[in-house]
Formats: sequence, structure tokens, C-alpha cells
Amino acid sequence: MSDESKVNVRQAIVDGLASVLVARYPGRFSDEQVEQIRRQIGQLVEAGERLRAFHLTNSDEPEPIFRAVLGQA
Repeated sequence: MSDESKVNVRQAIVDGLASVLVARYPGRFSDEQVEQIRRQIGQLVEAGERLRAFHLTNSDEPEPIFRAVLGQA
């Protein structure tokens, strides 16, 4: 997928989600707030793209979390 088509898809997602929000809650947001919401949705979409770009293999496992508890033996 070319960079231009990725931008077009990203913009379509942002437009769609923002329009759903405005339609669901009419009159609650000023134009400035809608633009801020659009920017935040765009950031979330970009973060999702970066996560999807990180390739994992079938043998990759989550990093174990170690928590030391004081006072217990």
C-alpha cells in the first residue's frame, strides 16, 4: 500500500469515527473540540498502525512480570 493510500485510509477512519461521535452527541461539541477530537483519533489510529507493523512470531511470548512482595517467605 502506498503512503498516499495509507494517509487516505487513515483520514477516512478519522472522518468516520469523528462523524459518528458528533452524530451520537449532537450539539455537545464546539468546532474547536471536534478538531481536537479528530487529532486525538488520528493519534490513536497511528498508534494502532505502529503496533500492527511490529511483527511477532508464533513463539513470541509476553514478558513475565516480577513483583517482589516484602515480608513473605
